[in-house]
Amino acid sequence: MLTRMRMGMNGTEFLRRASLYLLIAAGFLFVHAPASQCQDMPKSEASTTYSYMRGYPSDNNETFQMAGASGSLAINLKPWLGFVQDYGGYYFTGVGYGLDSKMYTYLFGPRLSLRRSERRWTPFAQVLVGGSHISVAGSGITGGENSIALDAGGGLDIAITRHFSVRAAQVDFLRTQFKDTNGTSASQNNFRFSAGIVLRLGTNINRTH
Repeated sequence: MLTRMRMGMNGTEFLRRASLYLLIAAGFLFVHAPASQCQDMPKSEASTTYSYMRGYPSDNNETFQMAGASGSLAINLKPWLGFVQDYGGYYFTGVGYGLDSKMYTYLFGPRLSLRRSERRWTPFAQVLVGGSHISVAGSGITGGENSIALDAGGGLDIAITRHFSVRAAQVDFLRTQFKDTNGTSASQNNFRFSAGIVLRLGTNINRTH
């Protein structure tokens, strides 16, 4: 890894708390949503977003930035529960020294959505686990490394039509474990900010579950 990143909050503790909050939210929705009030939902939702990511090096107080795109496919099992596949590709900006550095992510996990048939907006939260790959090329240097990746975040979708929504905002905490420049183990913490469009696929359902 070109540099190591550090944040004030421990990433493992953040993800542990996020997972706990999601479980509590899921239990609340299950208990307080009667079957007679089951909401409409698409069978799946495909999104494409522009994503900006920011990291914080530990060896100084400066930040570095990445920009790119991400896409996801959510298969909805219940109006409030879906399974998400999320893929992203990002370019490091301002690296210098003639280097071209990229990072790719592939993440999977549950998503909780708060749907109401009378509302056009749907907030959601998710915790995803997967992997990440970083590559560096240029100035006679080539290299690459793989890492586990953990993600916790959420966002807000606003329906425009029955089959089309705008992802007004999505914010994620992304943690990776690329090695430091001296080869020692290290952890990196990043924030990802995304916005884009969502295609709502499949027939809406509105029946007792």
